[in-house]
Amino acid sequence: MTRTYLSNIRPDWPTARQEELLDRAIPEWRSGAVYRDILPRAGLKSRRSLKERDTNLLRAHGRVNVDEIIWVASLTVLAWNTTDLMAVLMRVAARHEQLQAIAENLLINPANADLDGLKTAFRSALRRFSPAGVPGGEASGKRRSEIAQASVEKMRPYWALPSADYPTTKLCKEFGVSRPTAFLYLGKRKDAQKQHEAGLKVAESNRKRKKRGKDYQDEQA
Repeated sequence: MTRTYLSNIRPDWPTARQEELLDRAIPEWRSGAVYRDILPRAGLKSRRSLKERDTNLLRAHGRVNVDEIIWVASLTVLAWNTTDLMAVLMRVAARHEQLQAIAENLLINPANADLDGLKTAFRSALRRFSPAGVPGGEASGKRRSEIAQASVEKMRPYWALPSADYPTTKLCKEFGVSRPTAFLYLGKRKDAQKQHEAGLKVAESNRKRKKRGKDYQDEQA
């Protein structure tokens, strides 16, 4: 059974954006168990307990679910800070489950995970969309979204070009865009390339048609 978790604790990760990323990564997630913590503004300021996460998602049981994975769009929507994250991972380990963070491209088995590495990944994810290295949460979600979209738009003309000439990893690095963000805003690269190729064929067909028409007119002249 697919288990997914969403929250609104990060301004740069509105739930609609989380849902889009989950749709791309695991389309069947909506038919599984979905847990959401949607806090009011006061709860966000006070960093209130995430009840759905703690009470239901991480509820203790005696079963062994070594093949079961909890999916989240980003590691940062799962915990307030690194201390909270470590507590969550301990409970995931107690359930004998794994954790998949899509944006960070991490499949975590808490039972044998590099905890220091996960703390670093968590802090890095918080800073990713913050301007000038400002820690996540201090810059507005709207501003971070604008920065990400601006970078993506600069990359858009290259997204439809052949991957052999413009590798995805190289493009993302050059424009400072993570792969999940690129796919979120631009869609699947293969689809963009197919549309581009179809457009080139239509343009070539139109060019030939115009040339035949011009040649015919020249013959009649």
